[in-house]
Amino acid sequence: MAIHQFPAVPGVLLDDGVAFIFVVRDNLERPYQCGFMHWPVNDPTGNPPVPDLRTWVETVKYCSRNFKSVWINFDDAVNISYSAWWGGESQFFQVNWLGSLLP
Repeated sequence: MAIHQFPAVPGVLLDDGVAFIFVVRDNLERPYQCGFMHWPVNDPTGNPPVPDLRTWVETVKYCSRNFKSVWINFDDAVNISYSAWWGGESQFFQVNWLGSLLP
């Protein structure tokens, strides 16, 4: 298990208003299904882990549409199982941090 951090062009897989899941590939073209919940559980201090997840969503969508890279950071030990309301199931690595590489 390791922390991964690299630039990649994301491909959006799912955005159902509850979970946001996308795929990125590292420099060896290994695919990683990553994502986060739109409404994260608060950390022990009561603060959300990310100030505004909408910026992450919009960053990934913009970069996906325009073939731009994002910097992504995730721990492959944190794997989330998600069941969508229509019965679809996914597993993804919880994103720790991401940011645009735009100038």
